[in-house]
Amino acid sequence: MKHILSLLKPSAIAIAALVATTACSNDDESDNIMDQDAIRFAPVAHNESRSEPITTNTLSDFHVYAFTDGKLYMENVEVVKNSSNVWTYSPVAHWPQNSVNFYAYAPGEWLTGIQTSLQSVSLTNDGTQDLIYAVTMNQTKGSSAVKLYFHHALARVQTKLLSSNTNLDVNVKNVTLQNIMSKAEFTFPQSTTSENGTSAGTWNNASTPVDYTLYQDATGLSLSTTATLASNSNDGYMLPQDLAELTSTGGTYSGSLIKVECVIRSTATGDVLWPNANTPAQQKLTAADGSVTGLLYYPLSNTAADLTHWRNDTNYIYVIDIDEAEGLDAIEFDPEVKVYLEQEQQI
Repeated sequence: MKHILSLLKPSAIAIAALVATTACSNDDESDNIMDQDAIRFAPVAHNESRSEPITTNTLSDFHVYAFTDGKLYMENVEVVKNSSNVWTYSPVAHWPQNSVNFYAYAPGEWLTGIQTSLQSVSLTNDGTQDLIYAVTMNQTKGSSAVKLYFHHALARVQTKLLSSNTNLDVNVKNVTLQNIMSKAEFTFPQSTTSENGTSAGTWNNASTPVDYTLYQDATGLSLSTTATLASNSNDGYMLPQDLAELTSTGGTYSGSLIKVECVIRSTATGDVLWPNANTPAQQKLTAADGSVTGLLYYPLSNTAADLTHWRNDTNYIYVIDIDEAEGLDAIEFDPEVKVYLEQEQQI
């Protein structure tokens, strides 16, 4: 079986926080009119499904914490783009005398509280949302924009499946990531994030391994020679973490792995080739209707490819070619050709 890994690294998301320089209006008529001391945000974004990675064009809102002179100045303030494409928030914050450190994040469900001293938060991850963050330090009132460069806090993990063996009809019922840490503590960096800089948040104290189902369908996904994305159950946003090596003891698999539930049939006859009598009991599942499926296991860690840790800002695509299965009874040949009998005839 072939295991191919592709890595895609999304660009950082650049958002600008703009200091308003317009004079005060005599009419207290709009949230969009602020005095020259107001802190104002003006990213351009559009609202789309949160199941896809957040980009500059799909960001519709974000939240901000700000600290000045070691004290909390803006507490989890929501900044939202209104119907006029203007970014607004309330209450309006104004520039203090001392410099300000900004910590921004999206979506709003991510943080329920932040420790003032460490700018850190604990997270229980369900894998369904992309989380982004940005930090801009030591900002003071001025005419230039205060830039916020958002980075992805999580890794994204996806699987693509194919079968290069046209003699096999592979039908996949389930794809699951197993033994993946679901809880950790995120700490914001204490330096300004930028598009190509090294400043990045950190994850610590990872714990609570769980399984994430990426694909689940009773009808199943029939594989072809073209790799197909297997995803309808979870969006695959995972905590950055070390990956445990896949091991097997007595037919039981452990470590960080991909579990694929499938049935393999003959393309020519439709007969079930796998699972079969040679398949270990631990790799068989029997449904209520008596139908049997088999379990295949693939490693998420690959030392040869220098992949022993998932990093934030990175989309990992595991491409799996199911062209055979352990215990699959291949037809083998043992040819023997009869030797000619020699007969001489004198004439």
